[in-house]
Amino acid sequence: DCELSLGGKQRLSTTNGLYDTMTSGSRETVENVDGSPVLRAGQAGIWGLFESRVDDAPNAVALDDGTERVTYADLAARASRLAGCLTAFGLRRGDRFVWLSRNSNDCIIVELAAARCGLICAALNWRLGDRELAHCITLVSPKLVLVQPELRDSLRPLETAHAPASLPST
Repeated sequence: DCELSLGGKQRLSTTNGLYDTMTSGSRETVENVDGSPVLRAGQAGIWGLFESRVDDAPNAVALDDGTERVTYADLAARASRLAGCLTAFGLRRGDRFVWLSRNSNDCIIVELAAARCGLICAALNWRLGDRELAHCITLVSPKLVLVQPELRDSLRPLETAHAPASLPST
């Protein structure tokens, strides 16, 4: 007896037949009673799960950091624009980039943009010292370093200590 409720919209239960299971070759597809597909954990990525939430409630508040409220539709649009910028910089699926920032709604936008293009975002803590930042950036070996404008000066010592090719920045 197992039941799962997702946002009050989809209800799956192993005991009362609220979902149907169909087998197509070796891949199992689960459908809601209305025939719409159910995203299973092994088949859904972060961006796909997020998109289904945008479709369900585009005007609902997705983020509220006390200074700004962002709807799901606006969040999706912002993440998509940033994803376009990241690919315009030459990043491709599987590439790594660093994101140095304070906590804000921008953090979620950056992570969703990365998920949309299949990128790996290494979010670094803005409180790290020069040596720790250098160590983290060296470990990640990013193709791009994104920095909130007010934190740009924290990378200046690293830019002079590293060859420009080893520390890309925007």
